[in-house]
Amino acid sequence: WKPDPIIWHPDKVICFSGWVDVEQALGTCAGMVFPSRGERWLSVGGGNCDSKNPSNPIDVSWNTAKVQKLIDTVKRGGITGYAGIMLDLETSGPGCKVALQLSQGARCGAKLKEDTYGDGPSAALLQEAYAAIKAKGMKVGVTWSYNIPYCMMNAQEIVRGALSDSNVDLISPQMYARGEAFTDAPAWRWNGQPTLGYADYLGAKGSIVPTFKPANGLTDVMEISTDIASQHGVMIDDAVSKGFTDFANSPGCFAFQD
Repeated sequence: WKPDPIIWHPDKVICFSGWVDVEQALGTCAGMVFPSRGERWLSVGGGNCDSKNPSNPIDVSWNTAKVQKLIDTVKRGGITGYAGIMLDLETSGPGCKVALQLSQGARCGAKLKEDTYGDGPSAALLQEAYAAIKAKGMKVGVTWSYNIPYCMMNAQEIVRGALSDSNVDLISPQMYARGEAFTDAPAWRWNGQPTLGYADYLGAKGSIVPTFKPANGLTDVMEISTDIASQHGVMIDDAVSKGFTDFANSPGCFAFQD
């Protein structure tokens, strides 16, 4: 990892590793050189059921043990040097299993045997994690795919819990798919077929800061800026038309891969 020069004065810089195990996330992010300005945040969690190592894939979905390990690590003071922790909540054991049972494992990045995956963390346990992080003087963020985690069976309960929790400072729906700005994620069997949409974000305790990703292949700073501004503009226009004015006040979060 190295500092990215595209955003010279970021408000926050979040190290994303994709690891749901807090020790692995800490180890990976220890090698990141952060910009001199902006709060430093640690992200825990990722977007797939399995790691992307083709020779030795492992389960990297959320389960109760992984959340409890995060809580225990935070409580014993095992995370220092970060202003906040972002929980990337997208996949969990039960969602991975259901996707496999329906021969749709690729939807969640699940290729391992069903019994490899664990149980799913409850919304209440995740809220214990938020409280533990806040009690240590750090800020709390949550992020997921579009409006709701796409491969967690209790996705609706998790989102409702985060939206209503005063310990959560930042909520960042990931708006990654090209040409589909501000759409609701599909309701699938492997995410509990949720009905929750962006309208339910109204009244959230934390700030809503959507995450955008530049188009693939763009390297010029001005082109990237224009592309992201266009995504943001489309999303905001759609949001305002639906009465979601809180989104218009957000500058957005930008995702870059190194």
